[in-house]
Amino acid sequence: MTLFLVLVSSLLMQSLTNDGNINVVKNGVMNFNKTITVGEAFDNWNNCQKSEWKSFETDNKRKIVQFTCHRKGVKEYMNKIKSFFPKDEEVKGSYLDVHGKASYLDIVSSAGIFQFTINKDDTFQIDNVQTVPVWFDGKKTSNSQETMESLKEVYANEISFDASEFNKFDTKNVMNQQIVYALGSVFKLLYESQMTEAEVKEQQKLIDTNKMKKEFSEEKKVKNDKPKQDTVEPDIDIKDTTPDIQKAESPKNDKQMPNIVKEEINIKIDNDTKKDKNNITYFAKIGQQDKYNSKNQKIDDVAAILQQDRANFHKYHKA
Repeated sequence: MTLFLVLVSSLLMQSLTNDGNINVVKNGVMNFNKTITVGEAFDNWNNCQKSEWKSFETDNKRKIVQFTCHRKGVKEYMNKIKSFFPKDEEVKGSYLDVHGKASYLDIVSSAGIFQFTINKDDTFQIDNVQTVPVWFDGKKTSNSQETMESLKEVYANEISFDASEFNKFDTKNVMNQQIVYALGSVFKLLYESQMTEAEVKEQQKLIDTNKMKKEFSEEKKVKNDKPKQDTVEPDIDIKDTTPDIQKAESPKNDKQMPNIVKEEINIKIDNDTKKDKNNITYFAKIGQQDKYNSKNQKIDDVAAILQQDRANFHKYHKA
């Protein structure tokens, strides 16, 4: 029973001591602003959705009083920034992650931590200010803040995440765009600093894959946008050396090659599909018999005349 009373008494004294240390800070005033107490400034700070005071002692017997502010409006503020990000592919590569989303802005909470040290003479000073953002996947980081600037924000009752400040925000203004991208870049760096080695490798793999897909898509677009090439018509120069009387005649017998003078046809085709743009030149001598098919029907088409010329060549073994 005696041991139990001693234990309860010890815990009570510790609690009173802790509360006493907290009161030392809350009832005190800061040299830069003596109009209100520390407690009045922090307990009425509109930046906090929830706040708490606690006191503890470090391993080297330093007495610490800590105030924690769970900031409000964090999700709304981050979603507002995300809404200003352009959706085109070019910007995704710089400001969005490998999944095409700004997931590094998916911060679920952000806490401001202020630590005061109690001196032996019951005075105190502020030694440490930290901001602790927590992301959707549980990642979090602690970042040191400048103490005096942070205190001035509290005494000025400033709000850290106020989405209403973007209500009249013109994203077409270049300066405003840079502000949004700068804010995003800060949180992007903080998030990536907490990634594991495996996550970094996976991210790089996805980046490389997306890069390849983008290059393939651009190449495909260039091919589709390229104008179709017009068909090159043969440039035909015909020199007719056949007498008029022979032109009127048609071969009487397919098996016998008529002894007539042939026309000279020079066919020049420009091959634009080749990179070196070489010219292909075809020479043939066309006779009267080449202007009639095997059914003795007159041929007017150039390609058909050439085809008949080749057929006659193979049939009579003569040009």
